[in-house]
Parts: sequence; structure tokens; C-alpha cells
Amino acid sequence: MIRTVVIALGVLAAISATLTWLLVSSFPDASDTGYRVTMRPVTVLSRQACQAEVRRLRMVVEATACSPRTDRPWFDITIINVHDNDGFPICTATAYDKVGHALFDWGIPISDVGPIPAGPPVSRGTRLHLIWYFGNPADDGSYVKHASWRPTTISRYRASCHGRPSSQVPV
Repeated sequence: MIRTVVIALGVLAAISATLTWLLVSSFPDASDTGYRVTMRPVTVLSRQACQAEVRRLRMVVEATACSPRTDRPWFDITIINVHDNDGFPICTATAYDKVGHALFDWGIPISDVGPIPAGPPVSRGTRLHLIWYFGNPADDGSYVKHASWRPTTISRYRASCHGRPSSQVPV
């Protein structure tokens, strides 16, 4: 009888450990980086909606930021700080076409939200939601082209963020 109870408890413990591992591993990009990130392509915001986004986030951008060229890819990103104590993420995205070919890798311009150059604080347990666009690839050293693309050929993004070393975090 005792042996049966011990075996049953062992089986339950193994099942519990497996379920816990499955749950934790289902959180994309959070277990290793401290951040959970979702990102998707969106169409160009209207001038009014763009200006509302700039005001909402108190973005540090030029006056012409809400009149970007039509060849700029727009995105909707949500960054959740799961367990980074410093809270100033650096994020990168890879864009894919509808058949899954990588089009480019690009540093996500969350520093536009401010303060420059560190970007916004995303404290542990908080989130940043941003609808914005990538700038001119020729002016951005983080841009790596894999294939020719237009904003309309981007069907999805895969994004990840990681924390900065404490020495790069504003005091």
C-alpha cells in the first residue's frame, strides 16, 4: 500500500514537472531574454493616428515623422518585461514573406520613444506597446538585407528583445 502511494506521488511529481516545463517553454523569448515580444506588420497610420501615437508615448521624433515615405515597413509591437531588472531592452526583428523566406533583420527603433539613446524604460512587470515604422535602411547599421522586399511583401515578423548590461542603463 505504501509502495503504491509512493509510486503514485512520484508519477504525479513527474507529470507536474513536465507540465511546468511545457508552460514555461511556451512563453516566447521570455525564458532566456527577460522579455516576451509580439510583433506584426500593419499598414501606414493616418497622419492623425501617427500624431496621437507620438503624443501618447511622448516620442522623440522629428516633426516630419508622421509623413514617412510609403516604402517604410510599419509594425505593431508589444514588449513585456518578464524578468529583466534593468528594463531598457534592445530589440531586433526579422521580416518574412508569405512563404517563410527571411527578407531582412533590423533593429527595432524603440529608442524613438525616448529617452535617447537608451529608449524607454520597460520596468519589470510592465509593457510597451508601439505602432511605428522602420526608417531608412541606408542610415541604419543594424539593417541586414536577405532578399528584395516591399512593405506589402512582409507577412510576419519574428522579434526578440534582451536587456542591456547595467553599464548601459541610464542612472
